[in-house]
Amino acid sequence: AVLDYNKFTPNKPLPEYGLFYVLEQLPGTVVYQDLTWFLQKYSYFPSYNIPYFKKITQLSGFIGQGKKLGNWFVWGKSPRARIFERDHHTVTDIDSLTKLMRYKKQQNEKFLSIFCFMLFIAEQQLTSRYNDYTKDEFSKCNCNPPYSAEAGISARGDLNPANGTYEFPGQGHVNHGALDYKGTNVSMMKKLEFRAQGGPTWGSVPPFRWSTFDFVDNLARNEETLEANTITLQKDKVKHLGHPDEWKFDWMDVKWETDIHG
Repeated sequence: AVLDYNKFTPNKPLPEYGLFYVLEQLPGTVVYQDLTWFLQKYSYFPSYNIPYFKKITQLSGFIGQGKKLGNWFVWGKSPRARIFERDHHTVTDIDSLTKLMRYKKQQNEKFLSIFCFMLFIAEQQLTSRYNDYTKDEFSKCNCNPPYSAEAGISARGDLNPANGTYEFPGQGHVNHGALDYKGTNVSMMKKLEFRAQGGPTWGSVPPFRWSTFDFVDNLARNEETLEANTITLQKDKVKHLGHPDEWKFDWMDVKWETDIHG
């Protein structure tokens, strides 16, 4: 997605075209379109790993997946889509975004966040970290337990129990999730600044810990051990050399030390 800040003036009407473009691609196929009208109509554009354009949706197999597995794979109807639609209006500036990013639902605060990015006419461009899957109505599924940590804006597949039952594997205990947050607004963008936070989401969910991480690296070379003419394959644990055990980092504002306009 491309947002041309040169064509955006805070508190002024949006231009008819040329402000916002979205491009999606597959090998051999590229589709792009000016979606300024979308921002004019809805005030935001959500992105959540489901293609927007019909041609890309067809070629990538999402139509078939939607028919087979339901709204989880349907643009505008997936859990993330419904959370965006419900909560996007709650962000008005970078500070409210930061406060809401730290959201804990048990404190009765509303929250908005985005897995990949969201563009707001309220001068915000961001990715974010919302996941309160045990309490959010849109994280429910026909599963046991009856919800999935993959159905949050910032997915945490590691939190789903390994012995749970799910409608399909991607809803369950998987080595998958969102890894960071990035947010900016008009004033920050002019200075090429942004707000960032590293690591899987935490707050309303426990922080990620390598010491409790139970997945193995299936891509690593298996070690063959010959014992009594039997080959035993020993899978390697995921390497994390140099990492801290607990990933519980706060946000930081990223700024240039030199004058970029000098």
